[in-house]
Amino acid sequence: MAVELFRRARHRESLAEASKYALPSQPRLNDYTGAYTSSVRLLEVRKVGGSLVLRLGDEQIPLEWRQGDSFFAGSPVMERYLLLFGRHKGKVVEAFHGNDWYTNARYEGKKSFRCRDEWEGLKGHYRSHNPWLTNFRVVARKGSLALVPPSGLEEPMAPLGENTFRVGADKRSPERIRFDAFLDGEAQVAVLSGCEYARCFTP
Repeated sequence: MAVELFRRARHRESLAEASKYALPSQPRLNDYTGAYTSSVRLLEVRKVGGSLVLRLGDEQIPLEWRQGDSFFAGSPVMERYLLLFGRHKGKVVEAFHGNDWYTNARYEGKKSFRCRDEWEGLKGHYRSHNPWLTNFRVVARKGSLALVPPSGLEEPMAPLGENTFRVGADKRSPERIRFDAFLDGEAQVAVLSGCEYARCFTP
């Protein structure tokens, strides 16, 4: 929309037509309210006024919408990852936060998933001196893996071969990640599209 406004101003055109380029609208907040449980924790999402609040133990954490079904929770316990909600037939039925998976009363699918044993050593935090993507995390996602960049907007990882994955849901995606230099079953190196990242010992 900003580019369109500048273009119209430069050519002395009416700015009124630029209003058709609407900004993304926040989804309906009532879709997300309710209790979500995992094997270790209970999350409760409430609507307070015109925003959502996450109840976690004794904490009341405001949720800030990012895009799609993703929200940021500004708490030391939650701020490392976005809180991502999943839908089935249009209804929100689950939530993801890092390696944690939560379901609500509307969820009717399989309740237990297990990553392949050989994938357990791929999860973790990787860093590089690459100025465009300094680090990322690999997390479990219902028996699969996902790559989480600093933005928090994760990408699924599809296995292609031994320790090699395609990054992204689109089968045409050229992005590849390969894991190497295993020590006690854990990959110490991840090569993402030709750039080498080293495992670091932060969560």
